[in-house]
Amino acid sequence: PKQEPQSGDIERSRRTFCPSEFREHVIEMMERHFCAHPLIPEYSHPSAAGIRQWAVRQIYTFCREHDLCELWAYLWENWYRKGRFELWARSAGDKIPRLKTTMIMESQ
Repeated sequence: PKQEPQSGDIERSRRTFCPSEFREHVIEMMERHFCAHPLIPEYSHPSAAGIRQWAVRQIYTFCREHDLCELWAYLWENWYRKGRFELWARSAGDKIPRLKTTMIMESQ
């Protein structure tokens, strides 16, 4: 006979790596990282490389301060590592594109 899952098994399968109280803040940070561009003065940094460094440091520090190592691993691998960041961040291009955030981020 097949065993029914125990309540602890169900809880582990539903575990999330970003608790709900942090989600809005993470999304807002990623929106700022997406919008940053060298042509926008005093926003973050005057170069694409500097913007990426600023964004990575900011999201990493947030994850570290809140003990969100699994969230950091996910964000690094899928959004912030070299080669991924350039796919969605406006700072990767010479000009500021007109496309809106959701179009680019949903295609990710």
